[in-house]
Amino acid sequence: MIKKLISPNGRLSRGGCWLWGVLILSLIWFGSFAIDFYVFGVVYFDPKYFEDFDRAFLTVFSDYVAPALVIPGTILAIQRLHDLGLLSWWCVVFTLITYALGEFGIIYAMHDSSGFLLGVMGDQPLFAPEWLQQIVHSLPVYIASLAMITTMILSFFVLYLLLVAPGAIGPNRFGQDPLSDYHERQQLRGQKEEPAPWLD
Repeated sequence: MIKKLISPNGRLSRGGCWLWGVLILSLIWFGSFAIDFYVFGVVYFDPKYFEDFDRAFLTVFSDYVAPALVIPGTILAIQRLHDLGLLSWWCVVFTLITYALGEFGIIYAMHDSSGFLLGVMGDQPLFAPEWLQQIVHSLPVYIASLAMITTMILSFFVLYLLLVAPGAIGPNRFGQDPLSDYHERQQLRGQKEEPAPWLD
């Protein structure tokens, strides 16, 4: 099963994604964070521990673990997309769009562009009625909020695909059905093929 974390080939069921993507990777990350939290507490109250290289290294342990978990997490996401019959490129598309919208919302909220839009000289806008000034001065907040809401909706959609949406029944171009045993049992019982229970 370890090959699931190192190879994007094949398919991964919802249950496998919950097990490997949510449970195991989360435990690893929280474990590294717990180490950091403990060591940071010790270092904060007793700076002499910085003299010990090993303990100083542990203070940034999670800073190395978190980026390292991106690789197996991406591999699991690709396998899950394969189970849905989608190309792995969708993983890149979802990531880039979500990141771009999130960053745009944050940057736009921090940078008030209303002065540029109205043609400001000093603090006074030149050619704009008061009602238009109020609308334009509020644009950064509205646009940033819209970008962040869109990011949240897209993020929930991606989570739905990875953790909730049932995979394709039977083999597809990416490999065998990871729940083929379940569907074979359905056929033997003369039952109609249906998606497996949501944690399978």
